[in-house]
Amino acid sequence: MKTLISPQARISADGKTATVTFQIAEKDFSNFPCQRVTVGHYNPSNIKHPRHVQITNEGVFVKYSGNKKLVQFAIPLDDFVLIAAQIEPQTSFPPVVKTLTSLTVEVSSELDPLYQWQVTDSIEIKSVPVGTKIADPVWADIVGQTSKTLDKSTVKTGRWVRVKAYSDAGAMFSNPVKIL
Repeated sequence: MKTLISPQARISADGKTATVTFQIAEKDFSNFPCQRVTVGHYNPSNIKHPRHVQITNEGVFVKYSGNKKLVQFAIPLDDFVLIAAQIEPQTSFPPVVKTLTSLTVEVSSELDPLYQWQVTDSIEIKSVPVGTKIADPVWADIVGQTSKTLDKSTVKTGRWVRVKAYSDAGAMFSNPVKIL
């Protein structure tokens, strides 16, 4: 059956309208175990052309059995979630930092995240009495370092760096890494 492919989704919203662009592909949904709710849909202008709208835990399906041929179209639920996150970012979650290795960050996010690398002079672990507040280090943005990978030549050896991954849904920081 025909369906939409979500990785190619591009949505622009101006607060009043949204344009959704997807690629169309064939996909087999027949092997997905799911609970189904079927609703007949009759268009008042042609009640002799009934369609069935089926809602499952995989997606929404529109089916028509005409001329002894079953025609189907599906929109996976993940695509509805993607559309909702793009139009109303508060339905999404801030980017989640998965790994930071070799000064490259990998994140999980429904929205396209932005990146900002930051630096501090030192992070000291001190032995202090219980209940004593330790001052947080002061982080400064590294000018021009806004990609997934940090250009190590922009930071002096011995300094600490972290990356801020952020979107309209919020921000998340990686753990600090010392430049050696």
